[in-house]
Amino acid sequence: MIANPHHITLAAAAELTKNFRDTNPGEILAGRFSKAAVEELFLDPLSVGMRAYNGINAAGEQSLVLVGVDAAGNDLYNGPLKDYWETSPPETIAPNPLNS
Repeated sequence: MIANPHHITLAAAAELTKNFRDTNPGEILAGRFSKAAVEELFLDPLSVGMRAYNGINAAGEQSLVLVGVDAAGNDLYNGPLKDYWETSPPETIAPNPLNS
């Protein structure tokens, strides 16, 4: 069994993000949520993880909705939901292996 099945190397992560940039020119490359926003998803004692849903906002822009998930993998949709991420662009990010 893998100790942390979500862990990938920097090289693998850089390849994934480069593949996205190469196939989606001009799209939002990344989004940032505050620590407080993510922590709020885990205040529910049933929350053992989170799920991210792709969305489109009223302006027609790519969006992301975060929701807590229980041990059975069910969305805790009656709890806090998160959106309104800081996107890049327009947010400026220093060049690094994940974005350049």
